[in-house]
Amino acid sequence: MEGVLAPLGPVGRLVDLFLAANLVLIGLLVAVSVPLYVFVRDVRKTLRRFGLARSERGEDVAAEGATADKPERTVVGPAVEERREATESRSRRETDR
Repeated sequence: MEGVLAPLGPVGRLVDLFLAANLVLIGLLVAVSVPLYVFVRDVRKTLRRFGLARSERGEDVAAEGATADKPERTVVGPAVEERREATESRSRRETDR
């Protein structure tokens, strides 16, 4: 690239420096973004597993693994219990009407 920009003199040198700085910046961003992506993905999975966050589809992942034939797979945490109690009380009020 220097051979193409050399005839431009000092302006060519500045353009060359600018392009080199941009390439270094892009390399650093890629080098940081890949591990950061993996870390954020793992944190999201952990939060969903413990019922502290909802899945991207909007459903509870903690209750997803629970089935009638495998109750040991049920993950119960404070947030799940509160939602379960709210749902039960809402259904009781609807049946009382």
